[in-house]
Amino acid sequence: MPQETDRLKLPLPLGNETVTRESINRIFEKIDAGVATRESILISAGSDLNSYITEGEYYCPTNATAGTLANSPVGVAFHLTIEKHAGVVQTLTTFEPSNLQVFQRNYYVGWGPWKKVPTRDDIEEVKEYTDQKVGEIVIDDASLKNKGIVQLSNAVDGTREDLAATEKAIRDARVAAETNAKNASLPKSGGSLVGDAGVLNLVGSTHVYQSFLPAGVNAGRKGYIGFGTPGGIDLSIANEYGGELIFRDKNGPTTLSDLKSSVSSGKASIAAAITGKGIPTAADASFLTMSNNISSLRTSIKFKSATFPASGGTISPLSFKPLFLLVQSSSYREVGGMIGSVRSNGNIFAWLDESNTLKRSAPVSAIAGISTPESSNFDFSYVEFGERSVNFGVQYYARSNQNSLECFVFGL
Repeated sequence: MPQETDRLKLPLPLGNETVTRESINRIFEKIDAGVATRESILISAGSDLNSYITEGEYYCPTNATAGTLANSPVGVAFHLTIEKHAGVVQTLTTFEPSNLQVFQRNYYVGWGPWKKVPTRDDIEEVKEYTDQKVGEIVIDDASLKNKGIVQLSNAVDGTREDLAATEKAIRDARVAAETNAKNASLPKSGGSLVGDAGVLNLVGSTHVYQSFLPAGVNAGRKGYIGFGTPGGIDLSIANEYGGELIFRDKNGPTTLSDLKSSVSSGKASIAAAITGKGIPTAADASFLTMSNNISSLRTSIKFKSATFPASGGTISPLSFKPLFLLVQSSSYREVGGMIGSVRSNGNIFAWLDESNTLKRSAPVSAIAGISTPESSNFDFSYVEFGERSVNFGVQYYARSNQNSLECFVFGL
């Protein structure tokens, strides 16, 4: 018996048979019969999509049928493609031309959840939103305290603190410094600069320091600045007389001990001030910890007011993050020739607490005059705090006469 191909069962030549036109024609007829058009299979009403794991194309032609199916992500007609991998993947595409939706999920041992595949419209919407947010970003100029935009400069003799040096400026400064140092340097063999300024000794080639001999050469060195250990990497400033290290400026002398004490006292004062603002900070905390705690303080409250129709609206854009909203309103309805027979007015407010949770005040009750109120209290129907906006709506009793809303936003 000749061997056959796996799918279409075509006979494979043995090498010893006689090939005739009839045998070749039979092979072509088998190919023609075996290669059929791939048709989609109807999904019956009441089916469970979890049971569809055979590779192929399927379809649900009506919304009514879709509503009877189990484990379907939609309730409208759709096409379903099942493809194999280690398990299978289902791809479901809805039929609506104006609302195309695509969902996918995987099966391997068990079914995963349906995931919506982003469409071109979804991607365009995200891009538009991202472009808008990027356009709202404002970057200030940099300073010694704040990050920001800096301008480059090639100057090597300037005094401004809002420019950044270029590679050329750094190179020019280095070349100038090397030239000046070379013109004022001693030979490698060492030597002395004798005078009231003291003595500079360069000894050998493995360590360099400037020594001070205030009592003369014979009394020996009493202090130095430099790398005192051959091959060492630590720069030392030493007073070998046993006294203090003193720094002097226009305000007078300051010892190293004074500086240490001042820094320690200053840190304690800063820590106490931060703690007093509600963020506990130890007196011996690092400067980085103190800096982070200071950045966490809420300061500089900002404010904006706006007027809206009686139904509410959106306050946007803001130059600060909103944290508190106050809405004032007065409304009335004329009943039996009387104005103010039924009123719903006053102030309502909403805010974000320390945990960024929305809080709202109690509603303002409707007040009746000579008739019975027919509607609800003055209250928010919804409030949404954004990064740079506040969106809100209100509800209250006022059918005939409605004043505008005075709104006030506070934030940081």
